[in-house]
Amino acid sequence: MPACWDTWKERGISVRIPVNLSSEPFRRDRPILLASGVCAALLAALLGILVFLMVSGRGQAGELRASVDRLNAQLRSIAAEQAKLDATLRQPANAFVLERSALLNTLVERTYPLTEAAEALRVIEDRDVFGKIVVTP
Repeated sequence: MPACWDTWKERGISVRIPVNLSSEPFRRDRPILLASGVCAALLAALLGILVFLMVSGRGQAGELRASVDRLNAQLRSIAAEQAKLDATLRQPANAFVLERSALLNTLVERTYPLTEAAEALRVIEDRDVFGKIVVTP
């Protein structure tokens, strides 16, 4: 025991503090403890939702990557086919066709289907063209 306790006993001073440790200190803290528990539960639920969104987002990102890879493969095959056709067109035997194609492409500005004839007339009236307008049946 500390030395100060001995001096209190010698003087006959009795110090007693009535505290009921089983319920008294917790009476004021109950609302705070309850609010802390509710906040902890909400944070745990929020963490669960975030983890779920992260996992589902990774799955969707994987599907999106696979789709982009498929589209890139299609684009590569189309580009290869276009290069093959371009090489065929540039052969000396096809020089006449290439010249004629270049001439026609400079003369024809736009081509419209017959269902869009009104739009073709509007473009002509607005003088919004440089070459010829072709309406196809």
